[in-house]
Amino acid sequence: MYTPKMIRNARRFLNANGIASTDITDTELCERATKAGWTGWLATPAPLPPAATPAPLPPAATPAPLPPVQPVESDTAAALAALLATLTPATPTAPAIDENAIRAIVESMIEPVTTLEVLHETKTAATIKGAHKALPKIIKRLQAGYNVYTFGPAGAGKTTLASQAAQALQVPFHSTGALLQKYELTGYMNAGGEYVETSFYDAYKNGGVFLFDEIDASNPTAVIAFNQALANGEYTFPNGTVKQHDDFYCIAAANTNGNGATANYKRQALDGATLDRFSRIELDYDTKLELRLAEAEYARLGGDTSTGEAAEWVKLVQTARKDAKTAGIIVVISPRSSIRGAGLLAMGETKKEAMLECFGNGLSKDQISQLNLRGL
Repeated sequence: MYTPKMIRNARRFLNANGIASTDITDTELCERATKAGWTGWLATPAPLPPAATPAPLPPAATPAPLPPVQPVESDTAAALAALLATLTPATPTAPAIDENAIRAIVESMIEPVTTLEVLHETKTAATIKGAHKALPKIIKRLQAGYNVYTFGPAGAGKTTLASQAAQALQVPFHSTGALLQKYELTGYMNAGGEYVETSFYDAYKNGGVFLFDEIDASNPTAVIAFNQALANGEYTFPNGTVKQHDDFYCIAAANTNGNGATANYKRQALDGATLDRFSRIELDYDTKLELRLAEAEYARLGGDTSTGEAAEWVKLVQTARKDAKTAGIIVVISPRSSIRGAGLLAMGETKKEAMLECFGNGLSKDQISQLNLRGL
C-alpha cells in the first residue's frame, strides 16, 4: 500500500532520472520507480554518480594490551550501573496514530477564525466556533425580523453562513436550491389525496432557518409564491392555510445582486417586489479561512506543511484572482481552487498541473500569462 507521500516522492524520483511518470497508475508508478532504484524513503535522494574504487587500507595496527581489570566492589558496580542508566535514556516507543489522532491534527490546523457568542432572551447563549465573518451582521437582521439576501462569488460561504445562523438561533436548518416549479416550494397533493410537504413548509409551519439558494436561477413563478408567503405572515399551501411560525427566519442566496447577469454568472434579474422584501448583503472571500482549509487538505493527503508549499499555492491562487479581476478575465478562481490545488500538490502534482486543473483549463495562453503565475 503506497501512501500519497510515497507516490509523490516516487514521481519526483522518476522525473529526476528522466523516466516517464504519466498515464500510469500509482502502483505502476511506484513499481517503475523501485525497478529504477527507488527505495521508498520519505525523502527521495538524487541519483548518485558511479562509486569510485576505494584505495586499499593499510594493515591495522596491533592495539596495545589493556591493563588488567581491577575487581569492582558490588556497591560501586551498582552505583555505576545506576549512573549509566541516567545517561542512556530508553528508546521511546512512538504511539500509533489512529483515525481520531489524524482528525485532531487536521482540526487543529483549521482553528476557528472567529468565535461568536449569540445571546437569547429565553435560551442559553449559543457559541459558534469558526463563525463566518459576516455572521454577526446576519444574526442581527434575522433577530430583528428582516429577511436577508446574501450574494457573492462561488465559494464565498453562503451556505455555511446560513447553516451557522441556524446554530446561533438554535433552530432547525432547511434549504432548497434553484426551483423550476412552484410545487417544489409549496408541496402538492399526491394521487392518494395525501399532502407531500417540502422543507419550506416545515420551516414555515414549525420554525427554522430556511435558505433559498440560487434564487436568481429560479423560475419566476416559484419566486412569486415565495414572495406571497413572506409578505402576508400566512400562506395557503395545497393542504390548507398555515400561519408563519414566530421562529421562521428566511435567507436567500445568489451569485448576483438580483439585478441581472454579470460577466461570470448568467442569472436573471429578480422582480423588484422580491428584492424589496430583503436586506441585501454582499459577501466576499475569507482569505484567512481559505489558507487554513487548504493547509488542512494538504496535510490530509500526506503533504508536509512544514515546507510551506500549501501556503505558497494559496498565495499564488489569491494573486491570480486579483490579476484576473484587474485584467477583466472571465474566470472563477474561488477558495475551492486553493483547497483542491493543495490536495493535488500533496498527491505529487506540480503547481502548473494544479493551476490548469483548478482554473487554468479553458483560458488562453495569453490570459494565463496575464495572471502573473510566478513559480510555475
